[in-house]
Amino acid sequence: MSYDNSLIAISQNLCTKQYTMSTLPFYIPIVFGVSIVMALYLFYRASGRSLTFLLLALGWIVLQGLLSATGFYAEPGKPLRFPLLLMPPVVFGLIFSYTPKGRRFFSTLDIRLLTLLQLIRLFVEPVLYWLSLYHLVPRVMTFEGRNFDILTGLTVPIIYYFGFVRRKSPTWIMMTWNWMGVGLLAVVVSIGVSSALHAGQTIASANAGTGLSPFAIQQFPWALLPGFLVPIAFFAHVGSIRLLAARAIGSPSPGTSFQ
Repeated sequence: MSYDNSLIAISQNLCTKQYTMSTLPFYIPIVFGVSIVMALYLFYRASGRSLTFLLLALGWIVLQGLLSATGFYAEPGKPLRFPLLLMPPVVFGLIFSYTPKGRRFFSTLDIRLLTLLQLIRLFVEPVLYWLSLYHLVPRVMTFEGRNFDILTGLTVPIIYYFGFVRRKSPTWIMMTWNWMGVGLLAVVVSIGVSSALHAGQTIASANAGTGLSPFAIQQFPWALLPGFLVPIAFFAHVGSIRLLAARAIGSPSPGTSFQ
């Protein structure tokens, strides 16, 4: 092992010991937990209290929680495991959305609750910022870096008020807002994947010379951000876009609520 590599290994070990789940302030995991419960509850309500969705979502949360708790995604030399957090629900969800059952499911979602679900950004983004202060995620993943995903959460009250309370917002504005949300999600996901692939080398420089540190998003409970929160926020946008498209052509889907 070279001298430089030895320094990297030592720095990584020191940071791992200094910043762990047990040393984080109690409010960080609590706020993160609130975002998970909030997302699960709102999508469950938006789906008309679908028991199938609830059981699948809970099963996926438990599975990813167990895998991340055992270090499956954070194992050195296995960076390609990280996309397994995100890709399965997104890929299978998109395939399902084009099946007859999937089209019926998405056509009966409550767009008002799907819109409110995007408020989870107001919980998630501060959590990422706090984790960056403890050098557990690169600063580039926060609103101090290249992650502007919090804008979606901040604009939810405006969209909801003018779109569903006053009902004065044109459909194209709400469509644009949802596509913007998808785009911002894509940006932060790309940053997260890149950081995971280079977790052992680049997080230190992203945290202003503090030394190498473990990448929290590969560990429990933070792995549920790409493993659950990102997919559910994505499908809330997808569902809203499909419902808005149906309204734009003058044929609202059965069971859809725009009131």
